[in-house]
Amino acid sequence: MWNGTDCEFCTCESGQVLCQRAQCARVECPTGSELVHLPGKCCPECQSLKTSCVYSDPDQSSGKPQRPLVNQERWSEGPCRECECREGRVTCYLMTCPICPLGTLAVPHQGTCCPECKQVQCQRDCLSCSGTPDHCESCKDSDSLLLDGHCVSTCPRGYYADGKVCAACQSSCATCENDFECSSCGGSLLLNNRHCVATCDPGSYQDTTQCLRCHASCSVCVGPSQQECVLCSDPSHLLRDGLCVPDCGSGFYIQQGTCYACDSSCITCYPDNPNCMSCSPGSAMYHGKCISHCPDQHYLDSHGHCRACHSSCWSCSGPAVSQCTFCTQGLSLHQGQCLEACGQGLYHQDGTCLNCHPSCRTCVGPLSSDCLRCLKPEEALQPLTTPPHTPLPHGVCVAECPATFYLDAQHTCRECHTSCLQCTGGSSQNCTSCGPPYVLQEGQCVPRCHPGHTVQDNTCQGCHPSCQECSGTSQADCVSCPPLANFNNGYCRTSCPDGLFLHPQGFCQECSSNCQRCVADLQTGVGSVCLWCKIARTLLLGGHCVTHCPQGHYPWHGACKRCHISCEGCSGEWPLSCTSCPTPSVLLTSGLCGPACPLGYYADRDRRCRACDSQCLSCEMSGVCTSCRDPGKVLLFGECQYDSCAYQYYLNTTTRTCRECDWSCNECKGPLHTDCLQCMEGHVLQDGLCVQGCSPGSYQDGERCLSCEEQCEVCQGPGQCERCQPPFATLQGHCVLECGRNFFLDSSLHLCTSCSADCVECEGMGRCTVCRQNTYLIDGYCTPDCGHSFYADKKTRTCHANSQAPTLRIRGSLLVPIGGTKPLVTSLISAQDQDSPPESLVFQLLQPPTTGCVVVLEEGMETELARDDTFSWAQLQSGQVRFTHDKDKP
Repeated sequence: MWNGTDCEFCTCESGQVLCQRAQCARVECPTGSELVHLPGKCCPECQSLKTSCVYSDPDQSSGKPQRPLVNQERWSEGPCRECECREGRVTCYLMTCPICPLGTLAVPHQGTCCPECKQVQCQRDCLSCSGTPDHCESCKDSDSLLLDGHCVSTCPRGYYADGKVCAACQSSCATCENDFECSSCGGSLLLNNRHCVATCDPGSYQDTTQCLRCHASCSVCVGPSQQECVLCSDPSHLLRDGLCVPDCGSGFYIQQGTCYACDSSCITCYPDNPNCMSCSPGSAMYHGKCISHCPDQHYLDSHGHCRACHSSCWSCSGPAVSQCTFCTQGLSLHQGQCLEACGQGLYHQDGTCLNCHPSCRTCVGPLSSDCLRCLKPEEALQPLTTPPHTPLPHGVCVAECPATFYLDAQHTCRECHTSCLQCTGGSSQNCTSCGPPYVLQEGQCVPRCHPGHTVQDNTCQGCHPSCQECSGTSQADCVSCPPLANFNNGYCRTSCPDGLFLHPQGFCQECSSNCQRCVADLQTGVGSVCLWCKIARTLLLGGHCVTHCPQGHYPWHGACKRCHISCEGCSGEWPLSCTSCPTPSVLLTSGLCGPACPLGYYADRDRRCRACDSQCLSCEMSGVCTSCRDPGKVLLFGECQYDSCAYQYYLNTTTRTCRECDWSCNECKGPLHTDCLQCMEGHVLQDGLCVQGCSPGSYQDGERCLSCEEQCEVCQGPGQCERCQPPFATLQGHCVLECGRNFFLDSSLHLCTSCSADCVECEGMGRCTVCRQNTYLIDGYCTPDCGHSFYADKKTRTCHANSQAPTLRIRGSLLVPIGGTKPLVTSLISAQDQDSPPESLVFQLLQPPTTGCVVVLEEGMETELARDDTFSWAQLQSGQVRFTHDKDKP
């Protein structure tokens, strides 16, 4: 509010100036006074009609305490006090003394009012002085300045030139140019808009010893440019590389109002963290980063994401067990699968299964000499010379073992004992022939036969029981006879008749009851050995006659002879003459007893080895193969007539056997029956298993389940998450910890929901907290116009109630030297608004002053305000608003 004329009062309301004429109260003057209009007064006042005065004399010596005075009568009270009766009132005042001229000194005298001007000799620099000669009041040199009674050429630090006098700066100033602003500061103070402050105001930054204004877009900054912001003025703006922008743009994410660059590999990233959401073509997404190629044990899917291979793969082309391209350590690659063993016809080299030589069933390399087992079961493996303790001796496949070797149960040629020329085992007791000069006796090669034996075909044969030594095995081949026996043409005869034998002590002793002819037992020296039985069709057994030979013996020329030690039953004395074997040995087709039947044979109920069907390499019984002779065939249902496994079966590559898939698989690959490739109707493939539905954290892609992104529980594909794991929330198909700008968290659904279109930040629908540029917040909504009874706060972008107009008070007047400048201070101008804080007030200059101009100081520069220009309360309070007098105008 201000005065337009003496009787007009003006206010600014809603952008308009309203002036009203003052309404004067009705005044009734008392008796002795009248109502008059005085100059400079709006309303009339009562004035006394009385013109004489009654005066009380303070000096009581006259004895008359009161005396009447006529109008305009004057008198003196002391040397310097004069009084006057004017219109019924006594007015007293001090007399004004003349100023002493230059070069004189005012000397007071007792009883006189004014001092006497006496000529005085001032200091040589002074034109005039007072009190003492060295206390100058003016200087001779017109360019000199007066400082505390002395003349100086320039004002020292802490003073400024006020006309011809050096006046002290404000206490906070180091230097200044007037009494209300500084040009530099002392100590740790900073110069801010020509004032010294301890810290810079908001919107300013420290530049060495002064505060400079930030760019208008910054509320806090480190420099003057728009790219040096620390905080933004507009709450809807974001800080990106020191620049305040309405939106971060692509390649950035937001945290606490600041834009941070996504990972350098990303095209776009999550709104609240640097992890990638999309990659450039040719890149792969892996754990939130874009990489040139997927790491080991991962493959690139059709969406550009790195997915885990099957656990057996080191690298792969897809998730299935049959899509490996390289294997983990200890496994071998064959037809896309990583196997613990390569299987028949293959060998391991550098992580891959390669083909053996065609003669090999199993091998350690590609050569014919690298066989471990032979392809043809009738062939034998002849090992090459290998270092001691070699676990897998390898060699070539031969039709039969060479001399000094025997064929073991594994169809491998093993070397005979060094004493044997041929053998059935590796022991010295397994010889079947000997090299000279050795002869064979009871499976051993000896230098000579034992006593009572003769050599036939390099083999020791027992003499006839009647002979002590012989040249053959019959009773006519004796060479020498036992004592008391007579030698006659190759026979040894005694004097004892049939049924008796000659005892070594010289008498005849009866043979055993069933024996017709016998001789003394020369081997044991006790009893007799029967040579002929009384009853026909009986056999001799150790000097006795039996109806048939017991187990472990065989009949030979009317006698029972002992089988080879390895046989349970036999047809001769040799190891290859067995007809039955002791448990658990089996009877080989060669007549030898062994631990197991060789390949191509099976043991029947009598533990006799029988040939498998021609298609079988091994079998359980006739017609039931356990492995196939032809490596190109697979074993299915005990038969070896198929080139591949039947539907819903898979091949065990190690055994070449078809195994049934799990019931849920329509097709499987192995090595496990649950390693499905395709599922039955109503099932879907997940991690090689057929399941009725994808597990949480995965989604169905065609006929298989693939993993959702991390922290996602339910999704429809990459970037299509529908529900996230707590505490994450779903934002446009991705999982985030914070919804960020333009969204709010629907806590019941853990879903980030869009704010209204004109809202940057909100707490819910209709609960906006920050509005977009050029709109203002009011009651949770954003509006371009605050409307009636509100004003827009451009700094906070909010609408504030303003139903009552502000009031302006002018207290006194501003004294400004001619041509000088003075700030408009709050003690002179005050404003108040009952429903708004003072700092939100804006002052508008309706009419510039006629005797000068109003300026605003910003960044050390003064800007003159024209009509309708504005300034803020903060500018007024800090002394930035000033009046400059035009010295050419009165």
